[in-house]
Parts: sequence; C-alpha cells; structure tokens
Amino acid sequence: VLSFILLGFAAVILFAQVALPDEQLRPTRDELDAGYFETGDVWAHNSAVSARLDRCASFGLLRNTSTPHSARLTTVHPESTYTAAGCGLNATTLIIVSSVYFAEAYNGATFGESIWAQSVMTALNRWGYSFMFSSLGWWNHDMAKTMEIYAQYSGQVRLVVADPEQVVVCFGEQKGNCLRSEENPGGMEEWRFLGFNFWDTNDPTYGPAWTLPDHPRGPHFTLSPAPAALTSHFSLPYSIEPSCRQRPHQSSARLSQPRAYLMAKKTSYLSPIAPSFPWTLPALAEIASELDVQIAVGLSEDDAPATGKLLRESAVVDLGKLNKEGFMGRLSESFVLIGAGRPFISPSPWDGLCLGVPFINPILAWDENDLGNRTSWKMQHGHMTDLNPPYVYSVHSHDHQALREAMLAALENPIDSYIPGHMTFDAVSGRVGEMVERDWERVWKEDRE
Repeated sequence: VLSFILLGFAAVILFAQVALPDEQLRPTRDELDAGYFETGDVWAHNSAVSARLDRCASFGLLRNTSTPHSARLTTVHPESTYTAAGCGLNATTLIIVSSVYFAEAYNGATFGESIWAQSVMTALNRWGYSFMFSSLGWWNHDMAKTMEIYAQYSGQVRLVVADPEQVVVCFGEQKGNCLRSEENPGGMEEWRFLGFNFWDTNDPTYGPAWTLPDHPRGPHFTLSPAPAALTSHFSLPYSIEPSCRQRPHQSSARLSQPRAYLMAKKTSYLSPIAPSFPWTLPALAEIASELDVQIAVGLSEDDAPATGKLLRESAVVDLGKLNKEGFMGRLSESFVLIGAGRPFISPSPWDGLCLGVPFINPILAWDENDLGNRTSWKMQHGHMTDLNPPYVYSVHSHDHQALREAMLAALENPIDSYIPGHMTFDAVSGRVGEMVERDWERVWKEDRE
C-alpha cells in the first residue's frame, strides 16, 4: 500500500536522486542550460528543502545519511521507492552552506567568492544533493542558525561549509556551541566543518586583507579554488563553463578597431601611485597607437579627479561601470584581456579564456637574479602561473616593450575557447562529489594519531 501511495507522487516530485559520484559525467548543452545554475530567495529555498525532508520523514523514508557510508546500509524498501518519493540517498544528504558567499551568490552576486560558491551549488544540484543556507547576513559569524538546522536534521547533515572566521568561532575558546563534547552533546563532530577560503595565500604581495585563518585541524580541512598543485588545502576549483557556454565569442572584426580590454574595476587601480598598477596610462596609449588597436576599460569612480584626467588624456576608452552581462559582452568581442594588477585571482581571466580571449598576466614581484624562475613570481592571477601563450602571456610589471609584444602576439594568434581540464563542469562536479563522499572522519582520526 505504501509503495502504491508513493508512486502517485512520482509525477510531481522535483528532487529525484541521482547516482553517487563514482561515475564519469559529461555535460551536454542541454545540461549546461538546465536548472543546475540557480539564484533566488535563500529562505524560500530553505523552506522547500525542509518541507521535502519533513515529507520524507512522514512517509517513513528519511534515513540517516549523515556519513558517506550510508550507501552501504540495508534499507527497508527498494531504493526505487525512496527515489520515486524524492527521498533518495543524495536528495536526503544535507550540506549546510554556512559561508555568507553562498547566500550572496544565490542572491545574484557576481564577485569572485560568490562565483566559486555558485559553482559548488551548481555541482551539488547536478548530483541531487540538498543544501541549506545558514548565513544571517554579511560578515555575521554567529553559528546559531547552523546549529539550529543541525539540531533539526542531524541525521542528514553530512558537512558544514563555513567561512574561515566561522570555523574560528566554532573552534575557539567559546566553541560557539558548535562542537560536540561532554558539556555539549548536541554539538557537531569536528570533522564535519570545512573552511571555505577563496584567498588561499598569506603572501604579503597580495596585501594583509587576504590573510585569513586556516582550519585548526589542518589545511586539508580548508577548501581552496586553487589547482591541487598550488595548494596544500583541499582543492575545489570552480567552473564557469555553464554560464560561459551561453555567450559565444564575438569577433572584434565588426569593430572599427580591434579591442584590447583592460581588466580594472576602479579608477584608483590605474592611479600613477597605485603600487600594483603594472603599466602606465601613457604607455598603454602609445602601444594602442602603434598597433592601431583600441584599449577599453569599464570603471567606477573612486579616486581623485587627477586619475580620470590622465585616463581621458591617454585615449584609453572608459566604458563606465558595467554589470556582469555588460562586461561579458565587451570581453567576448575583445582580442586580449590585459591585467591591471588588481583584482587578484579574479574569475574574469577564466571567463576570457572560455570565450576565446587570452590574458596578459602581470608579474608583480620576482627574483631579480633569475627573471624566468616562475616559483618566485607573484602574479595578479597566481593560479595561472603555469599557463603559456597563446592562452596566457606572463609579463613583468612595467616592461612595456614585453607588453607590446604580448598584445601583438595575441592579436596575430587568436585562440579558440579554452577551459583547463580541472575547471570543466565535469571535473568540478566530480570534485564536489568527492568532497561530499569523502570519509572526513577517517581523515580526522588519522591526523590525530
């Protein structure tokens, strides 16, 4: 009787289980255009997930999915019965996305950290995992909402993905009522907490603002978007493939001049006294004239009028402040993207490569006695250190002749769309699956031995 009732719900269930992440997935265009990429209201999302889990409980179909060993448990009903009701193994595995960047991404934010968070959520959606938001606001490190969700669904919570500062709250002297102990039996095990740290370096080249605390239980309990070869953290790259594939590259031939795009958000980035600006506006104007190309930039004003005056005199075309769609449109019809020193490790150069636009990556610091030693390079985009022309041109700061040569090479050697293997939607989906299904408890125990 129960099976008959459950099958009646199958036509309206939206959260069917998908296979566990042990098979290779290949994204089709239909998949890339599907509803894996989401924005919306975080509390409406939470309510929908909560209602589904409660419904599964009312059917007697809510199993303990809080460990990756759940797939090997003996079940009362055939798995198809759980799946038909939207109560499959993945669908009832819950990840609490506590980091504020997940809520910001779901609300439509498009800065680096939120793009990474959106990529993780997109992959979770693809696998059919459930997630709930617990951030209470910008830079609010109170973990009360996280623990409220855990108390309600402790048998389903697999992991908590938290800002580094939130991890500190839980592991600090007050423990934030997060961690399980004799005094706090309702707390969570230490190994469930993973740090979400976009800024994976404490290098002073990038400034003190990017120095964030590491996980108290070791770097591998911190997630990082850097490739595995560049980080001691758990490498969890992001993929811009689902959004990029919807924006075909536009040839700059339709423009009166080929366009190079200067990647800078604010006028202060281009100030003569800005320590990280690797070029000069007069030099850029001279190169543009020599190559008969246009250099464009989209800026918001945050500097003294002097920089704006220099910008106008340089003949670099300021397109004004652009939203994400406007920027991507201008970028897609450019022949090269030129780094301006900041922002660091931005997703924009990856967007460019996916659109068929190479990147000039400024080298901001290096070994004066060994200019070609890449291990000594501190770059605007440190995750691109190992990439070479025709995709990425690494140019030492203020070497304007090398900049001119790189721009000419990009102009004469156009590229097709390029996405590094570890950043494809397929690869990132697999890595997110590894994160969810990893035996973090075993890793935690091994570290303590």
